[in-house]
Amino acid sequence: MLNDFVMELRDVRHASGLTQKDCARLLSISEDQYCAIERGLRDPELKEIIGLSIMFGKSFESLFGHMMDDVRANMAACLESLPPANKKWVHRDIRRQTIARIEEFLHSLNPIAHAS
Repeated sequence: MLNDFVMELRDVRHASGLTQKDCARLLSISEDQYCAIERGLRDPELKEIIGLSIMFGKSFESLFGHMMDDVRANMAACLESLPPANKKWVHRDIRRQTIARIEEFLHSLNPIAHAS
């Protein structure tokens, strides 16, 4: 997945005619920081993600879908390890509904990976 991101980022940069130095300057980061992003050695920060989307006219998901996949997988794993709600906690029903909504959302995105 990361390799797809790296290749896509290189491809859109080449197609745009911008250099790595141009991209770094437009993102207000060092050229080394940009190169690390493009090589997959560093995940871009939120401001950089927004900047890349603007520079290359690409949607967030088209450039950073791999990150979303990683977050989804991590969240699905973490949901399984949540402790039960304290019976005295006033918001336990709302918590249960929120957890169910998150599980449903994750399942709808990738039913095969989250099937029990």
